[in-house]
Amino acid sequence: FFNSQKFIFKEKRIFSLDAAYLWSGLKNDGWGLGLSYEQAVLPFLSAKGEFSHMTLWPAKYDVVITTVGVSMSTFYDPFNKGLNFLYVGFGCKTDFLMYSGGDVLREKRKDSLIYIFPSIGWKQNLYDYVLIDIFYGYRFSIFDEDLPAFASEMTGKGGEAGIKVKLNLQKILKRLFGKQS
Repeated sequence: FFNSQKFIFKEKRIFSLDAAYLWSGLKNDGWGLGLSYEQAVLPFLSAKGEFSHMTLWPAKYDVVITTVGVSMSTFYDPFNKGLNFLYVGFGCKTDFLMYSGGDVLREKRKDSLIYIFPSIGWKQNLYDYVLIDIFYGYRFSIFDEDLPAFASEMTGKGGEAGIKVKLNLQKILKRLFGKQS
């Protein structure tokens, strides 16, 4: 099953939109957007860069929180299958938090958070149209920032598990609108 050519993702790069930031933004009366790009460097090694932005208006506080995040990760594939199957990874992420608003803040303030995060996961391709990424990672804060209560509720440390679904839009659009004779 896993050696079938139908289930090996043939692309050497993945550009994706990350809806987790949109979901987190919506949960906190705001919005968000995440972008990532992963490139296979060698058949067993890939590198990934991510950018995220959220603007939040938490209901419990009279404040606006704006975040900007940048991260870099590397992933090792022990089975030498490129962007497929089992992987272990390690990354570093920086979040910049800016605040504005009423009574909560007496002074303008900005915070920076830096995390390192090891991860493990499985990427499964479905006919080169959909790539499913099941993962678990743990975020360690490099230093503890004395964040205001409203901001510490919005930042995440610790374990994170999830499923990412990535669509191969290039192939889907080519199939839908490709050359017709």
